[in-house]
Amino acid sequence: MLQDGWNSDPRVAPYSLNPAKSFQASLGNGEIGLQGSDCGLTPSRSFMVGVVDLTPSDLHRMALLPTWNAIGLRLPGGPTLADAFAAGSHRGYRQQLDTATATLRTHYTIDLGGTELRVQVESWLSRADRHLGVVRCRLTANRDCVLEAEVGVTTNASVQRYPFRSLNWPHEDYPRAYGHGFHEKRMTYAWHPGHMDIVAVDASSADASWGAAAVAAHDGPAVGVAIALGGDISDARDASNAGNAHGSVTLRLPAGSVREIVLYAAFTREDFPENLLASALAGARAARSRGYESLHAPHAAVWAELWQGEVLIDGDDLLHRQTRLDLFMLYQNSPIDQRYPMQIMGLATPGYYGNVLWDVDCYAWLGLLPFAPELSLATPMFRRRTLDQALLMASQNGCRGALYPWQAGVYAGEDNCPLPIYNRAIHMTFEVAQTMWLQWCALGDRSFLRREAWPVMAAVADFACSRAVWVPWAGRYEFKEVMGVDEPQGLVDNELHTAAMAVRVLRLAVRTAEILGFGADPLWTAVADRLHLPFNPRTGLWQPHSGSDQPSPRRWTETTAYHLAELPVTDVQLRDALVPLARQEGREIEANLPWNLSFHALAAARLGDEEAFALILRRQSTVRVDPGIFGLRCEIPGNDAGPYLTGCGSLLQGLLHGGTGLRWDEAGLVARYAPCLPTGIERLTFTRLRWHGVDRAITLDRRHGLCIEPLS
Repeated sequence: MLQDGWNSDPRVAPYSLNPAKSFQASLGNGEIGLQGSDCGLTPSRSFMVGVVDLTPSDLHRMALLPTWNAIGLRLPGGPTLADAFAAGSHRGYRQQLDTATATLRTHYTIDLGGTELRVQVESWLSRADRHLGVVRCRLTANRDCVLEAEVGVTTNASVQRYPFRSLNWPHEDYPRAYGHGFHEKRMTYAWHPGHMDIVAVDASSADASWGAAAVAAHDGPAVGVAIALGGDISDARDASNAGNAHGSVTLRLPAGSVREIVLYAAFTREDFPENLLASALAGARAARSRGYESLHAPHAAVWAELWQGEVLIDGDDLLHRQTRLDLFMLYQNSPIDQRYPMQIMGLATPGYYGNVLWDVDCYAWLGLLPFAPELSLATPMFRRRTLDQALLMASQNGCRGALYPWQAGVYAGEDNCPLPIYNRAIHMTFEVAQTMWLQWCALGDRSFLRREAWPVMAAVADFACSRAVWVPWAGRYEFKEVMGVDEPQGLVDNELHTAAMAVRVLRLAVRTAEILGFGADPLWTAVADRLHLPFNPRTGLWQPHSGSDQPSPRRWTETTAYHLAELPVTDVQLRDALVPLARQEGREIEANLPWNLSFHALAAARLGDEEAFALILRRQSTVRVDPGIFGLRCEIPGNDAGPYLTGCGSLLQGLLHGGTGLRWDEAGLVARYAPCLPTGIERLTFTRLRWHGVDRAITLDRRHGLCIEPLS
């Protein structure tokens, strides 16, 4: 049985019957992100990848674009539709996120002082033309009426700022601003968006079009945003002023007839404001001249091509739909412009300031890679573009090579973390090097390996050797005072995952040099051979760090090292990773974040424990998932931190690598262990995975086992 709010059609995400959500659904097309709204017509937050507020006293933040998607409907002299909606004058509310075409649909009937309107709104951002967005509102009235519709491109109000860069920890304002204790707090304390100032406007009432050029704070990037109205409109009127381009139109609705207003939006960037504005207006008018259907058809065609790669699950409808939604979120939030990376909260929210964290490389990006390696390329290219910044950061920390920040700003890869201590989480840097290697393995393109991957991998290998300390009495190298993946443990020596990742990337750097015919620094091999990995010979278990006699409480350190760093592991060690889950009857699973559960799922699959594998996967599809918000993932319950792409990539990894037992390497598909089909699932199908330029379909079922079939 499906839980309440889920549809029978897996192409449509869970519907919402309650407009009061803790956070909104979101749309993205690789360039623009747009949040939904309760009634579908009120102003929503919108962002453009790489457009950042550079205020120096604050962290760099995704800058909020001028509002463009609102259609303010009202009867002449009467209340607005938005006010009536907020007052509860609607019924039959239903909002759906169509993942087949990335379209948000909102339907309801509303009473405007005795006039009943049936409202149908569709919003989408074109995947065929990343600079276009469309909102269509169809209206049916129970009696003849005339509606006014206010539209425009307008400035967003500034929000209170906290001077993050001048705060020291601990500080009485810092916990409140940053949201420490954010299990109970809303992250808007810290994750408010950056600001843009409108510097030029243009409008044409004769043409029903309005536009503005805006610049992000402190000489940040400039954008142009324009709208042109189509549909059954008349009597356009302009009311623009220096800071806003806005006006209104009239709609005449005969009783029982459907009439529509269509808002075509265009976005431009990186030009002088006056040229930005002119080109945005031209783009909006050109979109209107093509019409709604002719724009939607190529958009839907791009999505149909993306959906050639999906996951089909026979035997568990809930897991099937959640998996599709997770993959959809990765597809729509993957930038097309290769200067910019995937952001961990997607393109439509300012979560984590729009930063790139290790979660991107290890969870979200890694979950996307085998489905769409050409689409995943943006993140490795961003790492290559920002290598100079990483070289500088290593030098500032007294090391050679490249040190990537724990939270990198998307504008230039700058250190954009409010807590400097987190830059001791050097595993982030090693995971970047592995990202470069895996992207090459996926593409099979030697020019990428030589030009893009090698400079990063060599610099990271140099950093690992520089950061490691030689301990003469022990005859080994060690990492002192690092922060691992289980961050509450604080600074420790020889954190297991960090050391294991360093060994892996040092050996990958040596292998890359061999492939390209370059010379590898002999120190890379020397450090890899003698870097300390904490192990307890008495228990036969890897230890989370030096000085620890016990495994890490949640086994995060060990399980991430097993999967991401491919640390050699025994069945005894894998069973130990499952102990907390087996003991607590679900409570421990609830306490674990779903992205870490993926590595527990892999442990269960490697052991061939179908029941535990199924249990963990099903918890991943429900923990931190809100069915009232289409099944989108939040980071932590009780705050507005979502959608969280880490959980999306995590579930996909658990299914793919756990179910098939396969890993991807330079040699292609490599079996690490026997396939494992979770209890209750009859068949698991990956309809298209791409590696070395070859498309493959992979099926695992109970009758025929694992089948790998090349696609023509």
